[in-house]
Amino acid sequence: MLVMGSGNVVHNLRATDRGTPDGPAASRPWAQSFDDAVKAALAGRDDRALIGYERLAGASTAVATPDHYFPFLYALGAAGAGERAKTVYEGFQSGTLGMRCVQFG
Repeated sequence: MLVMGSGNVVHNLRATDRGTPDGPAASRPWAQSFDDAVKAALAGRDDRALIGYERLAGASTAVATPDHYFPFLYALGAAGAGERAKTVYEGFQSGTLGMRCVQFG
């Protein structure tokens, strides 16, 4: 079975920095903090933290509306409890759009 989720872990269009080179979110620490918190929760497979993302550092700004975060939760839910997440790509576009891509299994 193949389940794909598409969105952005960090997504706040009102706070983008157009013209910023792709890479870390250096000009927006809240974006990098939230992405780092998601990365750490994935590494420890802390599903409760990922589901309760509102309590992660920077969440209120990083996930202004959850519609781009929810597809990640669908993929997480479809993964087996013992399946580790492999990061395929991480980085930001426009300073604040987290482009983290993960694969389970």
